[in-house]
Amino acid sequence: MDAELIVIASHKPGFSTYLLGSTAAAVVRHAKCPVLVVR
Repeated sequence: MDAELIVIASHKPGFSTYLLGSTAAAVVRHAKCPVLVVR
């Protein structure tokens, strides 16, 4: 995919998020384009 921007929603982290990480965090780490995280 040749995206120019990824927009992803996030929520308040729970206990499992601290252990496993969130999908939004993984996208931010691995994306090759800018990422806008909306809470």
